[in-house]
Formats: sequence, structure tokens, C-alpha cells
Amino acid sequence: MLSSYFRGLEHIKITRRSLRLNLLPFVTLVLLLVVFASINPSFLSVDNFFTILSQSGIHLLLAVGGTFVILMGSIDLSVAGVMFLACIASSYYANQMGAIALFVGLGVGLPFGIINGLLLTKLKIPSFLATLGTWSVCSGLIRIIGGGFFVDVTNQSFRNISSGFILGSIRVENVFFWSIIIWILAVTVAFRS
Repeated sequence: MLSSYFRGLEHIKITRRSLRLNLLPFVTLVLLLVVFASINPSFLSVDNFFTILSQSGIHLLLAVGGTFVILMGSIDLSVAGVMFLACIASSYYANQMGAIALFVGLGVGLPFGIINGLLLTKLKIPSFLATLGTWSVCSGLIRIIGGGFFVDVTNQSFRNISSGFILGSIRVENVFFWSIIIWILAVTVAFRS
């Protein structure tokens, strides 16, 4: 069975240049690990590894969404603005509503996605300009609503959604696991269609 799979790949030529280009990111990553570990020996510690995992979850979620936009030949510049506006809206209601405040964030972010889609498809505005405008609107709303102040969320049920511990003691935050699950679903859907 495996040999039939490799027989189907006979038409793919692996050249030195393509091998070099594909290995370059991994070689760079290894070099960076060596440099950072030599500067600070605690860089390779287990605590730092879990900190990196927990902080990379949100970036992975945004990258998965951005990948599909780029595959369609567009670009979305409004992602950060919409995300921060949804976060601020959820945070303001988190202490009163708990975990249900996530739906406030969805209710704030969803209209901006619909607006972006309508600007692109119905008005034929290029995605660069449409999403740049949406980002500007969101940034202005963030300044008005947030006022540049920190929102203190004390509701534990809301905090456990993003920064809760898995199985009670493992330190990796839930956001990282959510992003991995969404990435797996996105790859599965992309390759099935």
C-alpha cells in the first residue's frame, strides 16, 4: 500500500534548490534555538517551553484564518482590530456574565466579518482597502471604548476558558489546544474539498 503511494509521486522532482528552500526554515529554527540557549540556559527549560506554547495559541488561530484568506487571493488587514475589539467587549461583560461573555465578543466580531465580505463581494472594493477601513474603524472604537485602560477580569469561569489548566495540573493553556483542534479541522476540510 505504501509503495503505491510513492509510485504516484514519481513525477515530483526533488532538486537541490527545492530541498534547500524547504529545509531553510527548519535550519533557521535550530540555529535560533542554539543562539537563544547559549545566551540564556533556561531558554530550553520545560517552563519556558510551556510558556511559548501558551502564548502561541492566539497567533496560530489567526494564522489559520489568514491562510484561507490568502489562498483565495485576498488579504485581511482587519484581523487584529476586530480581535482586540471583540476581546475588549467580552472583557467588559465577563465579570457580570462569566463565560457567556464570549458570545458578546462573537456578536461584536461577526458584523465586521459580514461587512468585510459585503464590501468585497457586493461593492467590489479590493480586500486591501476594505479591510484597512474596517481595521481603522475597529481601532477607533477600541480607543473610545477601552480608553487605553486595562480591563481586570476577575470571573474565574471566564478566565478558565482561555487560561485554564488541562486536566487540572498540566500548564498548557486551553487556547493552544483550541488552536490545534481548529487547525486540524481546517486542514481536513481544505484537503477534502
